[in-house]
Amino acid sequence: LVAIELEDLKNEPELLQAVLLILIYRATQEMYLSQTIKKIVVLDDIFSYYLGNQIESATCIEECYRLARLYAGAFMASTQCISDYFRHEASSAIYANAGWKLFLRQNNKTVKDLNLGPTLEQMILSLESGQKEFSEMVVYSSTRMELVRFPIEPYSNKPDNYNVAINRVVGSGMSF
Repeated sequence: LVAIELEDLKNEPELLQAVLLILIYRATQEMYLSQTIKKIVVLDDIFSYYLGNQIESATCIEECYRLARLYAGAFMASTQCISDYFRHEASSAIYANAGWKLFLRQNNKTVKDLNLGPTLEQMILSLESGQKEFSEMVVYSSTRMELVRFPIEPYSNKPDNYNVAINRVVGSGMSF
């Protein structure tokens, strides 16, 4: 697992685009050249990185989404709002090529404006959150649609608990 935070580059869009393309190139090379181990590339809050005039990044990411399954790999994108996927041709292609979609609670107007179909729309609008104990989501694929409840463990919403857990692991001799 390799996690890279690009937040500090958002104020330098040309450098951000170059770094993003290099990282995607490197990840896809690993995916394409070594198919014995399945690989997944996760782009969190993807649309803050490449939309706008950065068409090279959009085209590259779109092509990666189209080809990943051929090489025993996968790409995953996340965003805060479903409508982000429908702003540009490349992001619409990402949405269309996603075999699985996970939807969290969305703004009512956004869901209604997208014409997702009555069943999916109704399921998304019915999603609830349980006071930091759980979140509901809709899991959607070409063959099924499920409403699921995702329990939130106590470490994810309380930094002090998280640090205690890390210290316990490190204290037992494991590395972090």
